[in-house]
Amino acid sequence: GNILIHQNGANEYSFSLVDVNRMQLLPEIDCDKVCRNMCRLCISREVLAYIMTEYASLRGWDVAATVKLALYYSDQFFTHYIYRRAARKEKSKHIVSHILLFRLCRSTRKFLSWEPHFSHYLLAKEKHIYDTYLCKYDYCDLLSSDYR
Repeated sequence: GNILIHQNGANEYSFSLVDVNRMQLLPEIDCDKVCRNMCRLCISREVLAYIMTEYASLRGWDVAATVKLALYYSDQFFTHYIYRRAARKEKSKHIVSHILLFRLCRSTRKFLSWEPHFSHYLLAKEKHIYDTYLCKYDYCDLLSSDYR
């Protein structure tokens, strides 16, 4: 389903659920499943943290752990969203290869952080791919801090 938010007045909002025919209302749902489902709710980490803080306190869950888990899943979801969006929208015929190379360089650089020359080379390669293909889809600024 989708959630529509309408601003009625200066500080008044109404929420509507749309397309609820495929939704399942479960009697009991664990924290991990809630966080996985809420991860794609909004782009803003602050808004998601606020929503999850309120939700966790209402459910009697550990607020800090719930917010941390929700933000982890959100970062994971939106990082993969960057790759999927670039793969669909970019005109380069080798975009999938560039994305795979970017991910390989990124994980290898983190694994081999003790080797400065090699890490610097990988970082330069990542930065080029990020600036050329991925930055315009990084709406949450998840990757941008590494390549400024």
